[in-house]
Amino acid sequence: MLIGSNTSGPKDPWDALHGEHADYPLRAVVGREDDCNHYTDAAQKAIYAHALPLRKDFSVLDFGCGNGRWSLWFAPRVARVVGVDLSPEMVQAAWRLASEKNVKNVGFAVFKGGAAPFSDNSFDLVNCVWVLKYIPSDAEAVRTIVELSRVTKPGGYIAIIEQVNWSGARLLENEGYFQGKAHYRKPDFYIDAFRECGMHLEYHAITNASPLFGIYSRIRRALHAQDNAPLTTTLRCVTALSVQGDLLTGRMTRFRNGHHFFLFRKDGDTGEPGRLKIPKPLSSLVRVLSPFRGA
Repeated sequence: MLIGSNTSGPKDPWDALHGEHADYPLRAVVGREDDCNHYTDAAQKAIYAHALPLRKDFSVLDFGCGNGRWSLWFAPRVARVVGVDLSPEMVQAAWRLASEKNVKNVGFAVFKGGAAPFSDNSFDLVNCVWVLKYIPSDAEAVRTIVELSRVTKPGGYIAIIEQVNWSGARLLENEGYFQGKAHYRKPDFYIDAFRECGMHLEYHAITNASPLFGIYSRIRRALHAQDNAPLTTTLRCVTALSVQGDLLTGRMTRFRNGHHFFLFRKDGDTGEPGRLKIPKPLSSLVRVLSPFRGA
């Protein structure tokens, strides 16, 4: 949504969401239901911890950073993080949360579109979550992909999460909670566009699509008859089991519609001996359940 923004009017809808949910950061960038928000956040961060070959010397661009959900997760794992977003209020919120958590190796800036204000080959990892679907024009989306690829170092990575529709492109005039147009594309659109930029697919899986959590969440809401019942030990356990299930089955079930995680690697050498390997252990599962500790 940063290049080729579809927003209009005096009040950006992302600014409005931040204003409405200033005390609930996940509601501002994920959804209105806290139980689903915690599961979604935990599932996505689990697959990142599982699939991304992060190193302490990495520099990361969080493109479409919102209120810093991803930037603050990357910060203790890498050398530096730069987050950019079109919403001034989201950027202010990111700075505030970084200050509250005493995170020193992050920086945030407002970016309204056009060419990314970074030199070629600047970042070891570019992160882009739920941004490209808010660029309705395929041509604009491709231009954004070209820019993301340009600022990625040779041997570096681009990680994206996007809502996909296998049967064909689907354009929504109003997505609902996040007001404005959204374009659900086929996975091949992203795979082909990144390949044209010298980026090759390393990992592809569906995320936060656990049937177990879906069933539990519906029962829980029916029993409580409200959107945001308190978090419980049972919910934490169901979330942990659902996240582990996503990790085990996400690659096998990626032929379903939903939120898809793609990891691309740029042609070239990182300058390190040997090629980085995709990590396999699931030991990071506990660490990524940080939302339950107030992250």
